[in-house]
Amino acid sequence: MWTRQELKKKGKKVLKKNYWAAVAVCFILAFLGAEYGSSATSIHKYSQREEVRQIRDVEVVKPENRVDNWEILRRLIRGEENNQPLFDPKIDEMISSPFNTITAPVSFVFKVVRADGDLFDRYPVLEGLLIIFAAGGELAFTLLVTNLLLVGGKRFFLETRMESRTRIGRIMFLFRRGRYWNAVKVMFFRSLFTGLWFLTIVGGIIKYYEYLMIPYILAENPQIDRREAFQLSKKMMKGQKWRTFVLELSFLGWEMLSVVTFGLVSIFFTNGYRGATFAELYMTLRNEMTEKM
Repeated sequence: MWTRQELKKKGKKVLKKNYWAAVAVCFILAFLGAEYGSSATSIHKYSQREEVRQIRDVEVVKPENRVDNWEILRRLIRGEENNQPLFDPKIDEMISSPFNTITAPVSFVFKVVRADGDLFDRYPVLEGLLIIFAAGGELAFTLLVTNLLLVGGKRFFLETRMESRTRIGRIMFLFRRGRYWNAVKVMFFRSLFTGLWFLTIVGGIIKYYEYLMIPYILAENPQIDRREAFQLSKKMMKGQKWRTFVLELSFLGWEMLSVVTFGLVSIFFTNGYRGATFAELYMTLRNEMTEKM
């Protein structure tokens, strides 16, 4: 039976073996919105501050309306014009970061839902259609690029366990003939099912953990059948969801420290630490399942 301390200790060792490559991989995934949602938020906020600084001599600066997944959920429940938090403001702030991290792979579902509401409630038809078109573009990019990079990130950490000089380019391993379209299909259904379940909130959290190992399974076997990938992940996570949730919560302190340092702690430590630790979790659950067969 695995323990958090054991997995995190192994994760630190793996991270040290290939530190700068791991930092670069996690930064790429965060920047493209494939994973590590809290870091992506910090990066985008920094970009907004730079844009404002560059045009500070202009009389009026129109801010970009970047809204994270937690804010979209809050607006759906409270209404666009209601600025009240879902819970106590401090609790909202504490929950939003891990929620954005968990839902990063299905951000397009939140964006489409928001765009649909904006279309009918706030915008003229033409502008609303442009929003839908933009959401469709983000959906296509998610399905065809970022989902596969997410799997590539898992492959990188799995290989780093065995080889300390794993190259950053390994995150692109699915973009080869014979590997691409099956991975697109499997990850599409994972994103679709998870996104739809997240509309119920609790169901989404359960399914998130049930499907958590699918990217790792694809990283090892890109040709695996969709149903088999889902079944394997479900078997591996049976009885492990709560313990995995607690493992994820154990990184919350680092996430809060990252907020204070404007995302630097996540970029240079937490993301790689988390990625390596969860690769260890996958291998542990995989070995346990194999022993039972």
